[in-house]
Amino acid sequence: MDKAIQSVSIVDAIESRLKEMIASGTLEPGQQLPSERELQGSLGVSRLPLREALARLQALGLIRIRHGKGAFVEENVSRSALRDVLIALFPERNAGRLRELVEARGLLEGEISALASRNATEEELAQLATLLASGPEVVKDAELFANLDYAFHHQLATLARNSFLLLMHEALGPHIRSFILAYARTSDDRQRAHTRNLALLKAVKSRDPQAAAQSAREHLQPCLKSMTKAVDAGAGRVPA
Repeated sequence: MDKAIQSVSIVDAIESRLKEMIASGTLEPGQQLPSERELQGSLGVSRLPLREALARLQALGLIRIRHGKGAFVEENVSRSALRDVLIALFPERNAGRLRELVEARGLLEGEISALASRNATEEELAQLATLLASGPEVVKDAELFANLDYAFHHQLATLARNSFLLLMHEALGPHIRSFILAYARTSDDRQRAHTRNLALLKAVKSRDPQAAAQSAREHLQPCLKSMTKAVDAGAGRVPA
């Protein structure tokens, strides 16, 4: 934990780092987390994003914050479950599994987008738009764009205000990042993906849950078509 966190969303990065510590056993069930001051120093972050990340972990049932005593890993946390849930081999070489991933994301993000269109405040949607405003610059770099794309969809999941949907989306996080990195190999691909994210944001801002869900499901299809074609061409026809 000696390396300062650098991320599109500092809160997301802190949350992810602490989850990794729990999953790896660095923080055991029932163990007290380092103090806020110690975490600020070791992670290279400020107080407010750290507190928001800790609040998220408590909402997910991973830690418990005791007033005046600090934060503790929940006694019943399963490290193996946290590490392994929904984290199978990324299906970048299997067209069938690739379609399954897109189906899962479509169902999950469709419901997330519908709920976000109902539950997000105007201020929160404005902040989401601000996040995408960096797109024209970020599309020049694949890694930065993958971070931006994931941050956008993760924030949508947060705005849905359903902790279980958020947890499911985070469990798919490694696959989502790998998916966009595998698809968006050129700046043109990344620009098209960014344009689809803007269209999804517009649908969510319309306050029409059905339109938002439909947009979320449809915006993945061009990626699937392109990646499936690449898989089939590179390794022969892969059984679905």
